[in-house]
Amino acid sequence: MLVARGAARDEGEPNLTAMVLDHEPPPEIGVRTRRVGSFADFEAMERIREEVFGTPDHLRAAGGRARWANFRAAGSIAFLAEVDGAPVSFGIMDRTSAGPMLLAGGVTRPAYRGRGAYRALVYARWKAAEEAGAPALVTQAQAASRPILERLGFHATGTIEVLVDRP
Repeated sequence: MLVARGAARDEGEPNLTAMVLDHEPPPEIGVRTRRVGSFADFEAMERIREEVFGTPDHLRAAGGRARWANFRAAGSIAFLAEVDGAPVSFGIMDRTSAGPMLLAGGVTRPAYRGRGAYRALVYARWKAAEEAGAPALVTQAQAASRPILERLGFHATGTIEVLVDRP
């Protein structure tokens, strides 16, 4: 119906996989994680995002302090992963109305991929969700993330068709 009304299937990632984790994932030893709790931590997270994805004009125009204020107001929870004392990855999560926590984005600097940072961030978010009384982690996995998430214990529950507005 949406396609008939003008939406288009996303050409880059037409489908995501709905996934759930309902048991504790394996921990990662040797990668330190910490909750993003200060503007300096948020800036470190933003530098990682910019290195990997660039910064869209709408984010650049908003300014760092304004984005930090919006992030805090939204109630999002984020963690940084460090290797050799340097932030190399981040992961965000949000509470859903049904109770689980939604893994809502994150990325690892290319030079540090395959060293356990993402695994450590999933574990850190699981522990934070557990402390908040959330029964599970859920996510909308891109094709590249799905195998990693499956190795950590997530299982697929469905497919999500990604649609975008056409001008």
